[in-house]
Amino acid sequence: VLIVHLDVGVHTITLETTTVSGCTDTDTVTITVEGEAVIPELPVVTIAQPADAAEFTQGNTDITFMGSAVDQFDNVIPPADLEWSSDLDGVLGTGEVLDVSPGALTAGTHVITLTATDSESFEGTADITIVILEAPVVVSFADDILPYFTANCTACHDATTQQAGVRLDSWTETLTDGDNGATVVPLDSTQGTLMSQLNAAHMGAPHGTDIVDVTAQWIDDGAIDN
Repeated sequence: VLIVHLDVGVHTITLETTTVSGCTDTDTVTITVEGEAVIPELPVVTIAQPADAAEFTQGNTDITFMGSAVDQFDNVIPPADLEWSSDLDGVLGTGEVLDVSPGALTAGTHVITLTATDSESFEGTADITIVILEAPVVVSFADDILPYFTANCTACHDATTQQAGVRLDSWTETLTDGDNGATVVPLDSTQGTLMSQLNAAHMGAPHGTDIVDVTAQWIDDGAIDN
């Protein structure tokens, strides 16, 4: 009599006998062991940070991802076996804590997945979504506005001519009032003689919508010296 444990499934059992004289004989029987298949428990993964549906702007401080996982084989799964990924940008890195710059991520809605792999190669996952917003365009007076003034305006509005008491050859002078009042009113592009003249194509100059819009944004952003 032999007692053994057999897995669920179909088994072919063979019995071989040998006589004293060395002759052998075999007999075979097929049996089926029924029962429920054992499904291994996958790692249980938790994302603690950031919150689901959180929004971040490119160029701001790093996003900190925090997560962990446990399972039946390893208890706590090591940080090296925790992988963060984005459906837009692929693998981001590994670890219980991972800092990622928003600027390194594509603008849009990301499904962030934390995948934990245990010592038996079973995987568990958890997902959240985050939204990466495009960094706002920052208008530079030195790079975006002053070159246009130099090419199109300072012939009449520099230290020598100063028509209507207006100078546009530097940031300081651009923010200085002219004979007809404030040239620029920071934070309000609907005010000031500069915007009124740009919108009116002053002196027949073909001030395109680009420079008008750029200057208006620079003013609405505070007309800073940048």
